[in-house]
Amino acid sequence: MRGMLEALTTDVLDDAKINEQTVWENKLLSAPSHADMDRRPAVMDVMGIQRQMVFPTMALAALSQALGGLHMPSTEEEQEAAWDTIDGYNEWAAGLTSKYPKRIYVAAILATAKLGVTPEVLVKEAARLIKLGVRGVFIPTGKPPAGLSPADPLLDPLYATLAEANVPLVTHPPGGVGYQSNWWGAATRGGTWVHASEENFLAAMVAGGVFERHPTLRFGAIECGASWVGPLAEYLDFWTDTKRRPNNSAPIVVGDTKLSLRPSEYINRNFRATPHNFEPVEVWFQRYPHLQDVYCYSTDFPHEEGQKWSLKQCYENISPLGDKIVEKYFCTNAALLLP
Repeated sequence: MRGMLEALTTDVLDDAKINEQTVWENKLLSAPSHADMDRRPAVMDVMGIQRQMVFPTMALAALSQALGGLHMPSTEEEQEAAWDTIDGYNEWAAGLTSKYPKRIYVAAILATAKLGVTPEVLVKEAARLIKLGVRGVFIPTGKPPAGLSPADPLLDPLYATLAEANVPLVTHPPGGVGYQSNWWGAATRGGTWVHASEENFLAAMVAGGVFERHPTLRFGAIECGASWVGPLAEYLDFWTDTKRRPNNSAPIVVGDTKLSLRPSEYINRNFRATPHNFEPVEVWFQRYPHLQDVYCYSTDFPHEEGQKWSLKQCYENISPLGDKIVEKYFCTNAALLLP
């Protein structure tokens, strides 16, 4: 949040030199291309990054207001103004993505929590954004999309639109605003909060058969950590296993869709998560070998939590597992979200 406020109140030129030291050590307003996105491809070249999904801070600030406010509640008037701001941002996101195809994927935000929105409206808006050039659609997870479960068949036309266009559905903090309230205390604004709504959203999609009905749909949780993915997969596998689940318990699978795969198999096939660079992802690769396609490296550039020289640090942690895991973590796994 401090970075957001600093960006809102400080006018700093984006003129830092682009070299290995500045791209891996400079953060926030001292980082090259923190504001001038026409400099970003050069930064990516120095980092050795071919493709990058981008979530601009100003858009995230507007989203937190549109969803009701992150730390301070926003009024209905402020929420409406924020959604209007996001409309303008989406136009810019499409333009920048089109300007640098196959390199910069700026996520456009779908107004799933806007007052009065319907599944039909969401389908039309997703199609419009895709036609404009958007290659990643951001869905908030803190509030039910159009007031529906993420697995509701009424949302199938939206998922089909994205799948047919080969455009991934992604989420990112503060998309979870609205799922929990500040009444729960400081813990809900830290590590226990950042993935709660995203985990619930993914669980509903898997158990509700979304990936069974739309096998080519891609979903990614960016900067939400990844410690929760393995335990969630285990939990869903157990509660859908009729040989182990108690006979007197209600199944978690809802609706008429029958799952042909285990939940963990859908997660490995259709879902991607970016661990925080300080999380022990090397442990999870070994603990959950059936989820080795899920975890993806992310720089979180230019935010401080992305850590300095993160590529080098992450490689040192991952490389003892062998070249296959290195290639998965740094290259092939993320390709699902960056086609």
